[in-house]
Amino acid sequence: MEYTGERYIPTEQGNIRYEHLHRYFATLPFIQGKDVLDIACGEGYGSSILSEHARSVIGVDIDTECIEFAQSQYRRENIRFLKGSCVEIPVESLSIDVVVSFETIEHHDKHDEMIEEIKRILKPDGILIISSPNKDYFQSIPGHHNPFHIKELNYEEIENLLNKYFKYVSINGQRLVVNSLIMPINEKLHQKEKFQFYNQDNLIYEMVNPYYFFILCSDLNIENSKQVNSLYLDKEDIYQDICNILKSCNKTIGELRVIEQSTFNKIRKLWMKLKKILKIFEEQPIFSKK
Repeated sequence: MEYTGERYIPTEQGNIRYEHLHRYFATLPFIQGKDVLDIACGEGYGSSILSEHARSVIGVDIDTECIEFAQSQYRRENIRFLKGSCVEIPVESLSIDVVVSFETIEHHDKHDEMIEEIKRILKPDGILIISSPNKDYFQSIPGHHNPFHIKELNYEEIENLLNKYFKYVSINGQRLVVNSLIMPINEKLHQKEKFQFYNQDNLIYEMVNPYYFFILCSDLNIENSKQVNSLYLDKEDIYQDICNILKSCNKTIGELRVIEQSTFNKIRKLWMKLKKILKIFEEQPIFSKK
């Protein structure tokens, strides 16, 4: 399928890849052996990821081309794709364990109708996992305008909306750091939107102003169940980025030999550090593929 600039397709690389794939991978602990519906599934890559762990997956999208592509591309006994909208989902009431809705709600202004429809199809103990861009963050970017978005929400707006329909709402934030990070939001600090992440050396990383909200909703108490503390690392992307940097450095170093010697030495020292990092990725893969 052709990339439109908004709907993610798996051939796209970089930040958009981290953001979209991470949401689906962070969802996996909640959908094991469940009946799942992926609303606004797009070309179907996310529904396919979910189907490797869920009992069944239904991908629904309003776009005919997306559904036809998904039906031809992602074939598995426990997955099917249907045409429908987020306010008129073509499945039976009380039939779904988990509804997944990633980057959907900002594309229309029928927010109450959408959540009411999701409540209709969810089982009494069902869970909604929904993501949405943080309006406050994106409006702070000078000149930013997304023509595909109709009504974005900030923290208070999406919290108020979901609390109208679910007894328990757990709001997490997502932001790209070196990779993509999803962590809980402390209600008392949400105005600052600050997160703390401890690495193996016990150093603190503070995340300020998340790009996206990643939210779990249910009528059952989910506060003490599975927490979302998730770091997505794509080794191949990082490896390629470093390779590109090294190529650029290699070319530039030759051009910089004419500059003052101490400055040249500093640049070459940085270049050598990058080469060492690249060697680590080559010799010690972080994740192994099945």
